[in-house]
Amino acid sequence: MVDLKKEGIYHVVNNGACSWYEFAIEVLKISRIKKEITPIKTEESDRAAKRPKMSMLCCDKYVEAAGEPVRHWKDALEEYLK
Repeated sequence: MVDLKKEGIYHVVNNGACSWYEFAIEVLKISRIKKEITPIKTEESDRAAKRPKMSMLCCDKYVEAAGEPVRHWKDALEEYLK
C-alpha cells in the first residue's frame, strides 16, 4: 500500500468465511489426518473475553486500491500446510 501511496486502514485477509470448526475440519482434510472433531457453540467455550457471533474483515477497500483479488482461505491454507 505504501508503493501505491495509499493511506488509511486496510484489512487484508483471505476471501471466504468459516467457523473455527470448519477451519479445523479443513486442516485435517488437507493433512490427511483422520480425527473426529466435535463442534461446540461459542457459549460452551471457556473464554474470558466475550466473542461476537460474526467477526469477519472486509477486504473490499484493499481489492479496489490494489486492483487484485485476494485468494480463498482454503487455497492459502493448503499452500501453508504443504
